Amino acid sequence: MTLGSEFNLENDKEAYGQGIWVPCIRYHNGMFYIFSNVNNHSMQVFTSKDPKGPWTHKPLNAEIYNLSVLFDDDGKIYAVYKYDEVHLVELKPDLSGVVEGSEKVIIPHGNSMGEGRHMYKIKGKYYIISANYSPTSRMQCARANNPWEPYETVVISAEETFGFQRGLLTANVGLGSKVPKPGFKFKLTAPRGNYFGAVPLHQGGIVDLHNGEW
Repeated sequence: MTLGSEFNLENDKEAYGQGIWVPCIRYHNGMFYIFSNVNNHSMQVFTSKDPKGPWTHKPLNAEIYNLSVLFDDDGKIYAVYKYDEVHLVELKPDLSGVVEGSEKVIIPHGNSMGEGRHMYKIKGKYYIISANYSPTSRMQCARANNPWEPYETVVISAEETFGFQRGLLTANVGLGSKVPKPGFKFKLTAPRGNYFGAVPLHQGGIVDLHNGEW
């Protein structure tokens, strides 16, 4: 599979440093799925019956990011995405795009839903786990009786850290940036501090155990 010559290191172009970001991995009806943004190429879908491959690929033809995908019991496929304001959209069964007119804001700005969505259906209810990193970082959970209904939100984790401080950041290279030329000098900046003095818990998900706990 290929997305263009920049992935073949041709004509002084390269895209590996800009990369694949914010992937969502799912397993449904015997098939593995990876949904991911490929920089400058929008959302892509990779599918395989075996995680070792071979994988097939096609564009999703949708400008969405920070997504989580849910294969519902009735055969419908949903994706939640965007930063802070939570959007929900139904995907076409063949994953060729979104169902026209299905996009809806299900959680508006101001509910601390941040980014890094994880959507689940558990015992008939719909859950969205999300991370709000500013100002102190916490994990939020939203719950509703169906994908489109108003969601109630609660804090499920706050002020948890990994116990170590952030490292230096590059301030002049980011997603969408042009490839640095020979002699380019990276600008390093100190990480933004917080009163923890440590990296906060961020973008976590949940798993179900054999004993029924989560």
